Amino acid sequence: MRYCTVCGFALDDDARFCPGCGTPASAERSVFSDPHEGGTGPSITAENLFNTTKQELSDLFSYSRLGKEFTGDISFVRDRVRRTVSGTPAETLRSIADSNMADVRRRLSQIDDGINDRNWGNIVDFMKNGLPAAIVSYFYDPALATEVKNVMERLKALSRKGWDKTGFLGKAAVPSAKFEDIYVLRYVTSNIKF
Repeated sequence: MRYCTVCGFALDDDARFCPGCGTPASAERSVFSDPHEGGTGPSITAENLFNTTKQELSDLFSYSRLGKEFTGDISFVRDRVRRTVSGTPAETLRSIADSNMADVRRRLSQIDDGINDRNWGNIVDFMKNGLPAAIVSYFYDPALATEVKNVMERLKALSRKGWDKTGFLGKAAVPSAKFEDIYVLRYVTSNIKF
């Protein structure tokens, strides 16, 4: 049995593309292996799938990928994750989700309503680390839907603040990195669908 090198999805021997994520199937065996088949690589676990998916979402939430690879709809990621962990006991998934949500809550508590560089740094860190973890936690435990929705609403409210201090996001006075981060925050919080 072969496995996708990106998402760990089990591939048929004649598969040319991964049905989970669309990555071209390699003739090589994935670094992931099924321990029941005597594989030598690390087995796919709910924990490493969580981390891989969190990183995938973090990468998607980048200025260069908005409107291209990331159009706002991440239901394909949700569905792939839920298919992959479908045999994992619910209590294991809840445990992983709960431990990651504890970090999400900690990161969220560091964000206040102030318009200053320190607060903005906390928001950018949350977008890169906290929000992807919150979303994957929801994939693992749908009972977290309300909490993740509240996180999104808080970020959406922050995205409407006048971070550029000019009242016009596109003015040259805004440093390009900050412009990109503001745009990412606004785009993701306004368009994400999962």
